[in-house]
Amino acid sequence: MEYEFTRNDFLMENYKVLARFLGSYLGPDYEIIIHDLSLLPNTIVEIVNNNLSGRNIGGPITKSALKMIQEKVYEKEDFIVNYKGMSGDKIFRSATMFIKNEHAEVIGLLCINFTDERYISLLENITKSFHPKNWEYTKIIKDKKDVVDNNTAIVEEYYESMDELMKNIFSEVIADIKIPVDYLKAEDRINIVHELSKKGMFKLKGAVPFVAKNLQCSQATIYRYLNQ
Repeated sequence: MEYEFTRNDFLMENYKVLARFLGSYLGPDYEIIIHDLSLLPNTIVEIVNNNLSGRNIGGPITKSALKMIQEKVYEKEDFIVNYKGMSGDKIFRSATMFIKNEHAEVIGLLCINFTDERYISLLENITKSFHPKNWEYTKIIKDKKDVVDNNTAIVEEYYESMDELMKNIFSEVIADIKIPVDYLKAEDRINIVHELSKKGMFKLKGAVPFVAKNLQCSQATIYRYLNQ
């Protein structure tokens, strides 16, 4: 049976064209990404200038975007702008717009990452030219921590695989737990599962077996914890 495009499909196709337009117009310092949330967890359906983050079509959603969806940020905001995105040593000024259909349901995301790397390099070279060669030069930006973020509540990191994303979310949740997994009480495991759920972990395909393996319990136990 031939697949029939829905109104949501047509809307997403238009946004994919918009992404290509913005990428062509704004230039190589802007990465434009379209996420189709009906394809969770591998939601990237269009990406322009992907050399910035190294991601590709078919790549996973980010953990911060997942958290926004889980917390239903889109019910109060149409977009979030000027937060920090990171990919390896690269730093981006990032923005996310929630794509909604005629029923005000969020069906996708339009994300933009901007890098000022070329301009920082240019400024540094100009500044260096003012000083003698033996002058001890201080870089304009030394490290990620020196970057001022207007939206400190969000720091987005990009992952190329779903496994990498799940490992990062899991590690973040258990970072402050000093007890080995073998010695965790049922209450501890329940709290961990609920924290993972708040971050949207269980929207990801394969999350239940992944968490069960890492908490050393059965998948049935994870489902039971989710209902408690």
